[in-house]
Amino acid sequence: MKGLAIAATLLLAAVSACSFSKSSESISNSVSSPFESSSNSSGGDSDTAYLDDVSDQTKTVVASGGSATDVRSSLGTVAREHGVTDWEGLDSTYIAVGRGLAAAGVDDGDLDSFAGQLANDDRSAGLIRRGYSSRPN
Repeated sequence: MKGLAIAATLLLAAVSACSFSKSSESISNSVSSPFESSSNSSGGDSDTAYLDDVSDQTKTVVASGGSATDVRSSLGTVAREHGVTDWEGLDSTYIAVGRGLAAAGVDDGDLDSFAGQLANDDRSAGLIRRGYSSRPN
C-alpha cells in the first residue's frame, strides 16, 4: 500500500511538472514578441494592418479635436485589437503616429506638442517626427 501511495505521488508530481512546463512555455511565447499573431502567421500583413490602423486612428482622434491623451488611449485599443502586447516598445508605432498626425493636418508647432506628450523619450519623439515628415502631403 505504501508503494502505491509513493507511485501515485510521483505520478501527480510528473503531471504537475508537465502542466507547469507547458504554462511557462506559453507565457514565454507570448512575451517573446509584441505581435501575438507573429507566431501563427507571416506577420507582414497583420503588421501592416496594425500600422495602418494606428495612423488612421491617430488621424481620426486628432482631426476630431482629441488630445494626446485621447490618442494614447485609442492606441491601446488598436494594439489590443491586433494582438500587440507592447505598442510603446515598437518604433514602427511611433512612426505610424507621426503619419497619422500629418494626415490630420497637424502643424509643426502642434507636432512638437503631440510628440512630447505621446513619446516616452526623445528617441520616440524623433520617430514621431520622422513619420510626420515621411507622409506624402
